[in-house]
Amino acid sequence: MITEITCQIHNTTFNALDGCPDCLAEIAGDSVQVTEEWTPDKHTVTVEGVTQTEDNPLGMIPVVEMPLTLEQQIAVVSQARQKAAESREKLSEARSEWESKYAVEIGRASAFDESVKVSEALLRELALMVYAADPTNKKPAPGVGIQEVTKLAYDSDLALKWGIEHNMALQLNKGAFETIAKNTPIDFVTIITEPRATISPKLGEKDGS
Repeated sequence: MITEITCQIHNTTFNALDGCPDCLAEIAGDSVQVTEEWTPDKHTVTVEGVTQTEDNPLGMIPVVEMPLTLEQQIAVVSQARQKAAESREKLSEARSEWESKYAVEIGRASAFDESVKVSEALLRELALMVYAADPTNKKPAPGVGIQEVTKLAYDSDLALKWGIEHNMALQLNKGAFETIAKNTPIDFVTIITEPRATISPKLGEKDGS
């Protein structure tokens, strides 16, 4: 299906496959003077004295589906890069100002996060100790559980040799190999079941199990 497009600069309707004839004519001519102005509400483009304004409610650069001339598009890209750099600089300044203002709160939150990691690690160790004493007890406390994770222990060189012999690949597909090894005995593979302690995100809440 042939789509017709209207050039935003020349207000010329043309076949999308052919391009705007006025823009194409300008490519071979002198450089085109393009200026842009961005505000939170408007985006204004002036090309060779002709000004066009469009809504820009979010203060963002709109997507241009149909490029203008090469020179015009270079100007657009240059302006976009400048605005992006200015925005990143302002964001960095704002972030630094915010971090400075709330330095105490940020430090406190970081300390509590670290405390959570340490206390959860200890809780998991204690849960595994309870499970080690009684392997039938997979829920040693409300919100704390034990999951048995299956792992495979094997020599990677032997596994690669096995993979080549079974036409899997010259480089071992670990996922495929382990899937097979879990279901089909292989003499050099040892299946290990490891307990893993889990902690409910609702630990301590009512019905937090």
